[in-house]
Amino acid sequence: MQILSLRQSTHQKALQITIDAAKYGIVAELGRLRTEAGRAQRPFETVIGLSTPPDLATFQRLADAGMDIGMSYPFKYIVGERSSVDEKKRAMDQFAATIIRAFDRRA
Repeated sequence: MQILSLRQSTHQKALQITIDAAKYGIVAELGRLRTEAGRAQRPFETVIGLSTPPDLATFQRLADAGMDIGMSYPFKYIVGERSSVDEKKRAMDQFAATIIRAFDRRA
């Protein structure tokens, strides 16, 4: 399950929908509706946050579905509520190595 946050610009509050965004084609449908309404050229981004542990396949599936920005789990769920800065840095390094760099190779 992912959380799909939508906002027209960075100055507006986001609408949050908890749904499997890729499975139900939400991002593609929003694009179609924006085109139909003559708003396809206006600034718009999709921010999808995971409510499950992050993995490359999930991020790839969401990117293929049109996700602009992906957000992972909060640190407290990855390394624990009382984790040190070093533990958080290691978690970020691991995320970069397994997910972010994989997207760099796709481009």
